[in-house]
Amino acid sequence: MGFEAALQAWKALLKPGGLLAVSDLVWLKKDRPQAAIDFWTAYPDMTTLDARRQTVAANGYKLLGDFVLPTSAWTDEYYRPMQANIDLLRKQHAGNAEAEAVLAASEQEIRIFESSAGSYGYVFFVVRSP
Repeated sequence: MGFEAALQAWKALLKPGGLLAVSDLVWLKKDRPQAAIDFWTAYPDMTTLDARRQTVAANGYKLLGDFVLPTSAWTDEYYRPMQANIDLLRKQHAGNAEAEAVLAASEQEIRIFESSAGSYGYVFFVVRSP
């Protein structure tokens, strides 16, 4: 749907002064590894944190606060369990080229995150509607 489209869609559903909490994937650093840039071309709406803050304001919302989700949210809660599932599924689907390709792509995402040194992450925004 995209960040701006979501802000616009929710505006009609919120009471005046209502609160909206939303998270989005953003670039956190100017220096970005090429592997991360290439990988995230699949998410064309990805932009910088400052650009997301500007989008909030441009759509009439007041930004009450935002924060970057900690690395542990990715590693402990998402990638570690994902890797365990990849390992199990790789055994279950050995020889299935389609399954192996999906598992390899998922594992690639993990490696890119590990090697990207915090160049991107999810940011949680809390905004007030007009």
